[in-house]
Amino acid sequence: MPRRIALLPLLLSLTLGPGSSHAQADDVATLIAAAQGTYPAAQLTEMCVAIHQATATPAQNLALLQKLGVHCVRSDNLWVVIERVGSAGSYDWSGYDAFWIPLCKAGLKPIMLATYNNPIYAARAFAPIAGGINIAAFSNFAAAMANHYSSICPNMAEELFNEPNAGNWTGVPWSGASYASMLAPVSAAVKAAQSRVAVYSGGVASDPGLDSMAWIRQMAGAGPKFPGVDAYAFHPYSFDPRNLAATLPPEQLLIDAKAFAQAAASSGQGKPVALTEYGFPLPALGGDLAKQGFYAARGMLAAIIGRYPLLTYYDLIDDGTDGDLENTFGLFRNGAFHTPYEIKPAGIAFAAIMDVMARASAYTIAFDPAISVPTISFDKPEGAAIVIWTYDTKGTKSYARQIGSFKHVSCKDVLGKTYPCAYANGTLSMSLSESSGPIVVTARK
Repeated sequence: MPRRIALLPLLLSLTLGPGSSHAQADDVATLIAAAQGTYPAAQLTEMCVAIHQATATPAQNLALLQKLGVHCVRSDNLWVVIERVGSAGSYDWSGYDAFWIPLCKAGLKPIMLATYNNPIYAARAFAPIAGGINIAAFSNFAAAMANHYSSICPNMAEELFNEPNAGNWTGVPWSGASYASMLAPVSAAVKAAQSRVAVYSGGVASDPGLDSMAWIRQMAGAGPKFPGVDAYAFHPYSFDPRNLAATLPPEQLLIDAKAFAQAAASSGQGKPVALTEYGFPLPALGGDLAKQGFYAARGMLAAIIGRYPLLTYYDLIDDGTDGDLENTFGLFRNGAFHTPYEIKPAGIAFAAIMDVMARASAYTIAFDPAISVPTISFDKPEGAAIVIWTYDTKGTKSYARQIGSFKHVSCKDVLGKTYPCAYANGTLSMSLSESSGPIVVTARK
């Protein structure tokens, strides 16, 4: 779940006690235009949040998640913590039960990361899972996880390792072909244990210097088949930690996720793509908290346009209080902040998109290519919620569109600020710019 070495101490404390394509805007426009149409609400993207379990208590985590209205939660189940040295073959879930059981009882879908290696069966915890004994032991662990949690969390998913193409979590590169030789038997073991548990391949990182497309192509084409895998996981980050000024807009997700899906399918083993990590650290956006909120919302909307089954925002809570890159992704402030667990603009924006999705019976994607303005309209019993934005940074757009007959229409940005708009004779109009962020229109019958 964490992306860089900076978070290793956080993970180890439990043990001890982007290669994005730089596509042109026209490519984004083509993909949005192709997505136009009306769809049932059942096809909406599940919106999830990643959690580092040590940043809050289970009760605090649940309260924050419910404030956002999320559908699901992604977090690590560390193999080395659950099957400890000296207790081979025995699994202690108690530390993780305290985290997962309240979430599952509250109806949240869990995405449980089976991570990383285990020094009982390998040279170290951060090493590729390879060799018959190591793979068999990991199969047993993943199957035991399914058996332990499936009755408590009937909608659970398991993600088999985190960013297997990145050296952060293996110390040495793990080839796509080597990972495939682990994925096939382990996914089969999980399905044999509990067939209803969803299985995702390990989320492939898109960090600079990593060719995620070549890696997934090699993995899917290595020879082993994956009938037990329900989706390939992908992390479509669009910022470069070495060059934060080169951060690409959220709609880049559409380009990169499609390329990833096509690369995986090139071997004939195409599957849905689950976006199991995505977000923006504050320094990648010039320290602009409002922009971080706008980008969070636009990423969610892009996933809906791409009709991806799942998007996981990284992450729930800032991991620290200083300006280190890894401490600024959160939707809420760290507990050590002077206002502990204060919601950030990114959290407000996330909750705003969750609110427009809630209770929808259907949704319609429309696009005005002349002004680069996508629109998603959500049909609701009380009327409609319409989200309008532009990704074009070149000036202000004059937007006008027939939305139907309503008794009352109001407009706010995703941070909750009233936004000027006009509604007359069924037509909604406003001025719109990329810096104004997505606008939420509430239309009541």
